[in-house]
Amino acid sequence: MFRATCQMNRHALHNIALSALVLTSCAATGSSLRRPIDEDLLSLLPAGIDAVIDIDVAQLSQWAPLERLRALLPPSAQHQLEELGVGSSIDAVVIGVHHWGEAEPATVLWRSHSDTLALHTVVGTAETHECDSVAVLDGEQRSVAKLGSHLYVLGSAAHVRQVIQVAHGHGQSFRDAKSDRELRQHMTRAPTAKIGRPAIMAAALVTPEIRKKLFSAGFPVEELDWVTLSLAVGDGFDLAGIGGTRSPTEAVKVAGAAKQTITTAASEHMAQMVGFAPLLSRLVFLAREADVKFALRVPEPVLDRFFARLENMARRSQ
Repeated sequence: MFRATCQMNRHALHNIALSALVLTSCAATGSSLRRPIDEDLLSLLPAGIDAVIDIDVAQLSQWAPLERLRALLPPSAQHQLEELGVGSSIDAVVIGVHHWGEAEPATVLWRSHSDTLALHTVVGTAETHECDSVAVLDGEQRSVAKLGSHLYVLGSAAHVRQVIQVAHGHGQSFRDAKSDRELRQHMTRAPTAKIGRPAIMAAALVTPEIRKKLFSAGFPVEELDWVTLSLAVGDGFDLAGIGGTRSPTEAVKVAGAAKQTITTAASEHMAQMVGFAPLLSRLVFLAREADVKFALRVPEPVLDRFFARLENMARRSQ
């Protein structure tokens, strides 16, 4: 009798465990099918981008120096940020850059907890059109649309419509397109934070257009093919990244040119006047095989002195 009861209990436990596994599997499958549209913003970027930036705005909003930086902006800029919910309702932003030569190369996606953002502030006078049942505000230079209750997109008229199509399952996204595999791989090499993820992660292919812009800005980087970086905040901030070249010889050349450019920039009168020089002097470049690694560690006391200098200059200019 005891043996039969134990056998029945084992069968009952087996059935309960099996039922639990089935229910768990169904729940997981159902949740994957019903994933919120704003859960993975990078998956909504259209394929074929040259650069990507992933910003954890919620993390940055808790970083005290950011508020000091915001206070230094012109009142008009502060007002526009407030209307868009930057620093209050926005918690995530991703930016994809398609072609630097275009008039509006960047596509910006952001997630906000507010349902009443003043979208007209970013496009000005606009006409409303429809794309796949989504209302699009088309301004003279850029367009904006609300994809869901908490998801928004800003960019050129063509790019905004591409995002809408990707969101509805049409076309390829940055996450799965073969054309973006190289950029995705570079982004995975962005340095990580000590705890959690960095507040900002970015990667870019150094296309001929970008190379020209860097050269005109004083960065002779003909040998640089790609770059990835991350910014971690907390007690000050840590900026770190990697630049890719084709050989160790080229890496040494790029590292040397970068060091010289930073040294020259730090000695400029403007850098000295606004207090950039002490920050730039902390930037380190190292050539490792075909990579150029760079890092900038700015502790809180150094950053505090930098902001105090800017705030003092702002008060005297009033």
